[in-house]
Amino acid sequence: MKIRVRYFILIILLVFIGGYYIGCKFPFFSLSYIISNESVNPGTHFGNVINIFLCIGSFGAVIVALFKAEIQGLFKSVDLKFGFEYKNASEILAEGSSESPKAKLYYNNLKITNNGNINALNCEIQIDEVQFKKGQDVYETAIHIEKPKLSFGSDHITFIPANGGYKRIKLFEIASSQDPKGNIKNNFKIGDNVISCSHGGTWTIKCCINVENALPYTIICEVHWDGVWHDRINEMQIESKIK
Repeated sequence: MKIRVRYFILIILLVFIGGYYIGCKFPFFSLSYIISNESVNPGTHFGNVINIFLCIGSFGAVIVALFKAEIQGLFKSVDLKFGFEYKNASEILAEGSSESPKAKLYYNNLKITNNGNINALNCEIQIDEVQFKKGQDVYETAIHIEKPKLSFGSDHITFIPANGGYKRIKLFEIASSQDPKGNIKNNFKIGDNVISCSHGGTWTIKCCINVENALPYTIICEVHWDGVWHDRINEMQIESKIK
């Protein structure tokens, strides 16, 4: 909308400038008027100046009436920035592992910061698609997502405060479990979707953020893990970034 207002005003200015130039260069309509050499009295002169300002004011009022919301958007807007809360990932330790602490899962949050000067109202974020590529594979494989909506900590839509306010969303977590036979099983979880993974690779996650008072945002996150489970974060080979 902002671009439309700018182009509209630019076109109006170009029309005025072009009309003024053509009128000065080719004064066709002046031939139908009687031109007098008498000087204009001060009252008429100031009246003409006032009429010019009235004309400009009327034109401005029409512009404001037509594009009120867009003009406000030039001065008050939402400005969302995205990043991961941790450089690569963070860990949650298992209970009762104080002597030899071990992690029970690893995760990373998507941090959404609003650098605009108004609140981002009624925000909701959902996963559009997930692609997985193993090792040296050339092509990515699409992963079906049953629960595309990501939660801000509750099931309700929310807002993100202005002037540096932010919200966190857990985008992924990696956990390991052991079945009764002693086999280790790794699970990669995106939002509320559990994905069984027997090997490592790169997950590309495309998300869309809808905001009531701003255009939709699309972000693409990339998470790489070699598929090998370790008990502490400093040994895990996890890389998460915004493409």
